[in-house]
Amino acid sequence: MKLMIPNKTEWEINPVLLDALGLDKVSSPIVSVVGGGGKTSTLEQLTKEYAQKRKQVIVTTTTHMMPPKHWPWCREESVEIVDRYLGKKGVVWIGLESDTGKMKSPALEFLKKLTGKKLPMIIEADGAKRLPFKVPGEWEPVILEESTMVIGVLGMDALGKPLADMCFRYAIASKLLEKPEDGIITKDDYAKVICNSWGLKKGLHKNMDYVIILNKVDDEQRLKEALCIRDMVRKLGIDKVYLSSYKACKNE
Repeated sequence: MKLMIPNKTEWEINPVLLDALGLDKVSSPIVSVVGGGGKTSTLEQLTKEYAQKRKQVIVTTTTHMMPPKHWPWCREESVEIVDRYLGKKGVVWIGLESDTGKMKSPALEFLKKLTGKKLPMIIEADGAKRLPFKVPGEWEPVILEESTMVIGVLGMDALGKPLADMCFRYAIASKLLEKPEDGIITKDDYAKVICNSWGLKKGLHKNMDYVIILNKVDDEQRLKEALCIRDMVRKLGIDKVYLSSYKACKNE
């Protein structure tokens, strides 16, 4: 992984994302990750770093997501069983098993109970079916009101491509962005989705920190474009924009 933090123009190679986001300074952050094009990779990275620091962490979803490949998966809504996983592994991914084999959200009441444990919690709060660009539907995202940070992720590989090919909920995006469904995604579209309450800011409360990750910045052209988008949204009041590449990660 490589990361470029806000206001910098040089890459950090193999950074500690927890530290870069300031999560290391918070005892029990509740982080909801929304958007597309790198949510699962971000969850995996943060989970790995908590484990390396030997800190307990709970990972879950309020929608659906692919089950973890390398982490223990608790399929039951039981605080006692969660404690057992945490005691043995320090890390637990919590979610019910769906008919498709995906991990789906436990009852929100149960998740609220878990927030009372005062442990770091990382939540995939949005779905995108592996597409890099996302505008939420009426019922999305599902952000716990206890969240302390919302991370909005967009993949830079959608830029310059047709909306219908690269955007989840493209019909909704077409109306909100005022362009045809086969219209080309522009840098201005990224800025609108990042800065509007119908986009990645949907469900954001004043007490929640708002962070953007422009992911899949895998070459010099995408870097130039991502820096331009970062400048655009900074002028609109969004300062915490990170650039990243998880190119070595298989599960974008």
